[in-house]
Amino acid sequence: MKKTISKLFATILIVLAGLCASLDSYGQSKEYIDALNLYYKGQIQEAYSMFQKVIEKEPENDAAYFYSAMLVKNPERVQSFLKKAVELDPNNFWYQYYLVISYGSSQDFDMAAMQMEKLIEQNPKRVSLYYDAINIYLNKNDAANALKTLDIIESKTGKNETLAMTKVRLMHNLGQVNEAYEYLEEFYKEYQSPGIACVLGDFYASKYQGQRALEYYDQAIAMDDSFTEAYLSKAMVHRALGQYDLFFENIKPFSQDLEIPAEAKLEVLDDVLSNGMFVQTFMPQVDTIVMDIYECAPTDTVICPAVAGYYYQTGRVDEALDVYRRCMDAHPDNAELAMTYTLILYYAEDWMEVINNATIALHKFPGSVELLQMRGIAFWNIEEYQSSIEDYNAIIALNPKDSANVLTAYSALGDLYYTTGNTKKSYDCYKKALKINPEYAPVLNNYAYYISEGYPAPVKKANKELKEALRMSRITIEQEPDNPTYLDTYAWLLHLTGQDIEAKALFKHAMIYGGKESAEVLNHYAEVLDALGEHDLAKVQRTMAKNLGFDEQ
Repeated sequence: MKKTISKLFATILIVLAGLCASLDSYGQSKEYIDALNLYYKGQIQEAYSMFQKVIEKEPENDAAYFYSAMLVKNPERVQSFLKKAVELDPNNFWYQYYLVISYGSSQDFDMAAMQMEKLIEQNPKRVSLYYDAINIYLNKNDAANALKTLDIIESKTGKNETLAMTKVRLMHNLGQVNEAYEYLEEFYKEYQSPGIACVLGDFYASKYQGQRALEYYDQAIAMDDSFTEAYLSKAMVHRALGQYDLFFENIKPFSQDLEIPAEAKLEVLDDVLSNGMFVQTFMPQVDTIVMDIYECAPTDTVICPAVAGYYYQTGRVDEALDVYRRCMDAHPDNAELAMTYTLILYYAEDWMEVINNATIALHKFPGSVELLQMRGIAFWNIEEYQSSIEDYNAIIALNPKDSANVLTAYSALGDLYYTTGNTKKSYDCYKKALKINPEYAPVLNNYAYYISEGYPAPVKKANKELKEALRMSRITIEQEPDNPTYLDTYAWLLHLTGQDIEAKALFKHAMIYGGKESAEVLNHYAEVLDALGEHDLAKVQRTMAKNLGFDEQ
């Protein structure tokens, strides 16, 4: 409701311009005339200073106080000047009215209401004041007085649709819901309109009286066959009644209406798509709804992501990308579109396209960590490790104090440097990551596992390095005791340090939680079983590993 108060402010300024012309300047002092001229020229400070001189010389000059109020911004000073103007000329309508507006703009609605009631008492024939009063009452959550005031307006001006709908809303606020619609039905008998028919239909739909609701929607359409709101409401009732052919028939005018805002269409589209089973059952019809909405606004930044998301979730990646490409062409400076487009390519694992589009986007939107991360992973997947390393180093350089991104970057760099054979740099990166978060499981696991790779066979006694690897790995399984990757690392380290019985127990646990799907875990388990003399069972694990593609070399 604050917007309405602001509109009143704008209106009063226009009215006051006329007031200024009508204020009788005859007999006023030269200082007052000079101040008024400065005011009209927009020289605010100079005009204010001159009006203060007028007040000093002529403390009974009510107009000088009024203009001073118009030239200051502080609400208390505005009200102080206006109160003085009202005191000097209590019959001046505009002084009092502007004081009401001032109270409203400072959200002192109690004072605004009190002053407005006095003004109405003095000017009972000014209908506009009653509308202003309703606005004030609504701002102070006084629906009862707003409703009484509305009745006065109705008695003075007669009934109309706007007043009727406002009355229904006020009665709603007072909890008089049934009474509100009884009133509206009586009003509708005399003053029929598509809008009111639709509101009555919505009321009965909310009461699960679908057939009665449909009667009102049909009446609305009979009065105006382009009244899209009625078609939409009718469609929703048919869907609730399980009459899906009629749902699709009636939602079409809404979907194809070029005048419906994108936000309203998105709300309906989200509702339709929220039921996965419904979408799956009626996909051709849902496709039509989506396409109708899309064709009304093929480059709208609200509609396009929803449409592309629908295509992506239903397995049509190319269609999703086409939607984004078209929208991106229309909005080349929209970073979010470029990001989401690249993200779809990323999830589709189209690594070369990720690299190409991320590179283009980074030229337009430099400094995007998300784009650098996606491109870095894409380079990694096509084994362009040096390019991936450069992207992760760029992430760190962008904001070295962003601990979350820096942690992720150092973790990736540790893996990348190890892959390229630079063990020293790899371990340095892991250490930097662990300084940020000493219990970051992905780094602890990989660091520990890479240490274990330096020991191809069990050792008689764990050295300092292996003890450190065991310590790090132990933290990971304390955090995630059912993670087969972490269990594999810790169990393998136990094996390397001669603790095969303990290692076997962990491998058995890993088998339950997905270890059977990893050739490397199965092969490690076989090594431990061989060490314990369980060669037949070890052979079984090796066969399973081989079936998963494990290379014994």
